[in-house]
Amino acid sequence: MQSLDKIIIGSFILFFVSAISLEYINAVAPGNERITNEKTSKWIWPPQFVLKSYYSWCENVDPILLNNDYLIKYFCCLSLLILAPFYLIGIYAIYNKKQWIRVPMIICALILFFGSNYFFYQALFGVEKTRNLLLYTSVYAEPTDGDNSLYKVEVDLTTNANDFQHQSGTYELNLMVGDALLQNGFSWKIKDTIQLSFHEESAADKDHSSFYSAKPEIIHQFRADEKRPPTIVSLVFSALTLLPLLVLLVLWVTLGFNLSGLPLGLSPLGFHISHGAVFALMFFYWKYLDMFQTIRYLALVSIPLFLFGHRLLAILAARW
Repeated sequence: MQSLDKIIIGSFILFFVSAISLEYINAVAPGNERITNEKTSKWIWPPQFVLKSYYSWCENVDPILLNNDYLIKYFCCLSLLILAPFYLIGIYAIYNKKQWIRVPMIICALILFFGSNYFFYQALFGVEKTRNLLLYTSVYAEPTDGDNSLYKVEVDLTTNANDFQHQSGTYELNLMVGDALLQNGFSWKIKDTIQLSFHEESAADKDHSSFYSAKPEIIHQFRADEKRPPTIVSLVFSALTLLPLLVLLVLWVTLGFNLSGLPLGLSPLGFHISHGAVFALMFFYWKYLDMFQTIRYLALVSIPLFLFGHRLLAILAARW
């Protein structure tokens, strides 16, 4: 067995133990209610020493777990009911060198990736932020290298001197965090005075404060709405659209219609009701619903429409 396989198996064992003990607490506890020691004091599982460790971790590092909002509860239920059995299957497959485990492991990694990103967002910008960002990151984050679990930035002054205009002197170091998904970014002053010296000839000094000052507001001028046609034109086209239906009704009244070939039974009735529900859904989409609501309802209506339609076609094919 390769060293990487041993590391993955060891990680899966830790994940499995965490899922059935620590994440079990959030999965079983009521959603959107604060988890307290009084509520879990009579629990048989997990053991009390695990509960004490859980509360110690939450109070000192990760308090958001105690709030147990519905999304955290969902992630913990997913870990307990789906990922925990998968860890056992993964251990068996990796130990026996089964190739079919590759795709499920990629899916599992994506689930863990999105879950950890949500937890990091709550830790930095949630209602109850983490009380120890360094310890929180070292436990939850992926390490940048094999030596430690800290994130770092390296600036080579010999190749980046142009970014400083070759100006030796005192600088201030700030960490600015922002993203399109963050409502409010923030700036964290790390150090007030950093002495930098450049041996090259200094470039002409410039007023760098203008780089960060407020710029003139950009005012977008949108194209004016196109002129609508007269009302009579819209009414004429609406009448032309309804004209085939009017012709059909007139022909039915004049020539009559024959329903003797219409199959009777549950499948034909269900098909026509489902088909009518689709037309009704189109009307509600026109008047009240948006596209996403309509797609959800259409997905539900399509199931009986397909089943009854398939059965109806089989009945008609048997007749012919």
